[in-house]
Amino acid sequence: QVEKINELDKIKEQVEKINELDKIKEQVEKINELDKIKEQVEKMKEISNIQKSNFLFSLLPPKYKNIFYLRKEILSENDVKEICLQEHYNDVLNSIRDRVAHGSKVKVCFLGLGNNCPWSLVKILNEDKMFDVTVILTNTFQCAKKDIVSYSLSLKDKYSKLYPDIKFVSPLEKEDDELLDLSSFDIIYHANPYSDFWPEQYKLPYLSTKKCLLIFSNYAYFLSSYAFYFLQSQPDVQCYWRIFAENDEIKSIIDEKSVLLDSRAVVTGYVRTDCLVNIKKEERKRKKIIIATHSTSKIRPRGIEFACFPIFAEALLRLPEKYPEIDFVFRPHALQWKYLLEDGRWTQEQVDAYIDKMSSYSNVIYQRHDIDFYEDFVNSDGLIHDCGSFSAEYLFTENPACYLCDKAKNYHSIFTKIGYQCFEKHYHAFDEKDLDNFVQMIIYGENETKRQERISFVNNVLKINYGHVGETIAKYLKDEILPKKVFTNENSRCDSGKI
Repeated sequence: QVEKINELDKIKEQVEKINELDKIKEQVEKINELDKIKEQVEKMKEISNIQKSNFLFSLLPPKYKNIFYLRKEILSENDVKEICLQEHYNDVLNSIRDRVAHGSKVKVCFLGLGNNCPWSLVKILNEDKMFDVTVILTNTFQCAKKDIVSYSLSLKDKYSKLYPDIKFVSPLEKEDDELLDLSSFDIIYHANPYSDFWPEQYKLPYLSTKKCLLIFSNYAYFLSSYAFYFLQSQPDVQCYWRIFAENDEIKSIIDEKSVLLDSRAVVTGYVRTDCLVNIKKEERKRKKIIIATHSTSKIRPRGIEFACFPIFAEALLRLPEKYPEIDFVFRPHALQWKYLLEDGRWTQEQVDAYIDKMSSYSNVIYQRHDIDFYEDFVNSDGLIHDCGSFSAEYLFTENPACYLCDKAKNYHSIFTKIGYQCFEKHYHAFDEKDLDNFVQMIIYGENETKRQERISFVNNVLKINYGHVGETIAKYLKDEILPKKVFTNENSRCDSGKI
């Protein structure tokens, strides 16, 4: 019986092994079947992509059809959208040319947020009889209508005094008004492409369907790797007719992902620094250092990687007390406190205590982010910061600057090529001792080892059309609108001419 039981157990084991093999075989067959299905799906996708590409190809203007046919490339919706939009702008441009030829003025709108407006360009176009210029300013549209009215009227009042010859209009004059319609303008300078900032009728995709040309120059001097996301992946950037770039590097970033035959980017230099030329240096007995800290968010995507305020917060707070003979301007980024609170790194009590302590020093000016900083740039002796755009903008003054550094960061990957060159022209602070060394260098004027290479770099690389960028953009716009040659019957030759 025992022998029979053992034999029965062996038979059971064999049966189980056979069953297991059958299960494995069944699983293998299912996997093979799944692989076949996947192959079929991929083929269907490929056919679908080709069909979609063929449909998109049919939408292309003739000159692009020849190019894409030769390239044998699969077209994307964005490719066709970019091409068709520029063809639309060509039609708009021809319409503007025709109206100008019959005596009409070119109606230009500058749609700005706060003080972010290319004033040198505004003034030049406003003085030219060919253009009719309107400036629309507000701090934000992300609030109640009564606040939009209040912000807009205060900005209108402020800048009307600075520029009395320029026409300023509020997007809302009264709470129960509708937003000012922009579709009657020929050219709109649009302050930024972030859809969240704008109401529907002021967003770029909406305006790009109208009979106007949308233009833009970067609201900040782009030096970080964020430039690649902003200029290549931010969908609304594609809506601009022309982007006036600060240097060749920015132009190449814009062109890299573009399928257009002609670039949308024009290298003109950085228009916002035009104002530096006309700011007079004040006579001062005391040294002045600006402390400008940026914002970094752990929660929000695409955080600004170079900012490291929390590491230096206490050391910066001690500077005014340690150096009472120096005046400090403390200018935190607009979103710095908000992000520290959002991330849970600081509490509201910590933020309030820090602001109160920094503001309590008699040698500190706590500067709001909406105040223009170029006056302080010119009338200062140094800058301590962890910003992107300021890494170039402040260098225009040729004054020394100190960059707040985090040892854990790779600044080669954070900055673009020119951005890293700007970073190299800074002094670098990795701790409080480095900060003290920089401040003492400012006080005593000793050990300024980077002065010559910094000034050479600024003048040879950064200062493209310095002081004349607005003039350069204005000339470009006029050249695009006016005919370059006028044929005369008298001598049957081409003469340069203006209407």
